[in-house]
Amino acid sequence: MKKMSPIVLALVCVFAVTSKALAEKVETAKVVDNLLTDNMYGYTFEKNDNWKFKTNNDNPKKPEFFRFEIQKKNSQIPLERKYTPETWNAAYGGFFVDTTSLTLKQISALFIEKNNSHRLLKNIGKKTELIADGEFAEERDRVFGKIGPGCALTFKLEYDVQIRDVKDEYNVITDYLIGDVYLTVYGGKIFGFLFVAERGEYGVCKVELEKMIDTITLPGTFNAETPSDSVRDSTAAPTE
Repeated sequence: MKKMSPIVLALVCVFAVTSKALAEKVETAKVVDNLLTDNMYGYTFEKNDNWKFKTNNDNPKKPEFFRFEIQKKNSQIPLERKYTPETWNAAYGGFFVDTTSLTLKQISALFIEKNNSHRLLKNIGKKTELIADGEFAEERDRVFGKIGPGCALTFKLEYDVQIRDVKDEYNVITDYLIGDVYLTVYGGKIFGFLFVAERGEYGVCKVELEKMIDTITLPGTFNAETPSDSVRDSTAAPTE
């Protein structure tokens, strides 16, 4: 029998490992029209026509942190940025899930105190600098979909950007991003929604986003009637 060369053998092994890894990965969610259903956790989320979905690849052995993302369609770029549209960020939303032993109050404290070494903030930091570098503005109680009690944390991030005007001259202006992190804790899991928008679109987009968050539903044993893990008055120190 003819022996396989080391190089060919290595390529075969790499292909086998890669194929196995790809076979293990599936889409985080399935989308039918405007309704999304998570393939692992089973929750549903319904968006309106002004936004578009993006699902991610998932690995059952290590679930994807951001389960799906949405982005505003036809973002209204202001006139002052007409000639440099690439400096404008369309409104963005990302739904995330993670395991936890912390209470809602302890988790909100991670954000307010900017505990950027915690894996939760590290994962969010891969999408935006709003939390790590921005200014905390406020915290408010808010029910998270049909899951149960939660909270919303607001942050602002000021930035300078160079824009070009109609005379082909460049100027530096100051603007800021503003966004919210919506959180709830149930059944040993954090369910959260990250929302980031330019100042000029924040208000309108926030109204739309919160209406969509209100559609989030968990099936089976998950419900809003026994939110034992959502207690916000615990003073115990975070253990994670």
